[in-house]
Amino acid sequence: MSTEEKVVIKTMASMLTYAIGQIAKMDEEYANKLKELNEVIQWKIGDDIAYYQIVKDGEIKEVEGISDSPTLTFEIADVSAALKMLTGQAGMDAMVGKMNISDGDKALKLGFMMEKVGEYMEGMGG
Repeated sequence: MSTEEKVVIKTMASMLTYAIGQIAKMDEEYANKLKELNEVIQWKIGDDIAYYQIVKDGEIKEVEGISDSPTLTFEIADVSAALKMLTGQAGMDAMVGKMNISDGDKALKLGFMMEKVGEYMEGMGG
C-alpha cells in the first residue's frame, strides 16, 4: 500500500466517524438510534490499517489498532476496492466478494449509520 493510499483511507475513515458524530448532534432520530447501540466495529484494510469505532451512549469515537472485543469486524484486503468504497466511487454492492464481514445481519442493522452520511453527502452534491 502506498503512503498516499494509506493517508486517504485513514482520512476518509476519520471523516466518516466524525460525520456520524456530527449528524447525531443535529438529528434527534439518528441520535436516538445511536443511543440504543453498544458496539465495537473493527476495520482491517490491507495489511497495515486497523482501527475500530466505539459506538456507545449515543456517541462514536475512533481508535487506531485492534480491539480485544469487537462486536462486528470488516476486513478488506483489496486496498483499491476500499478506496473506492470510502470515497463514494463504489457502493457496498461492489464490495461483494472483496470484504469479509463477521456478522452480516449486524452489519445490515448498523447500515443506517453510513446511509445517513450518504444522504447528507448527496444533499451537498457529493
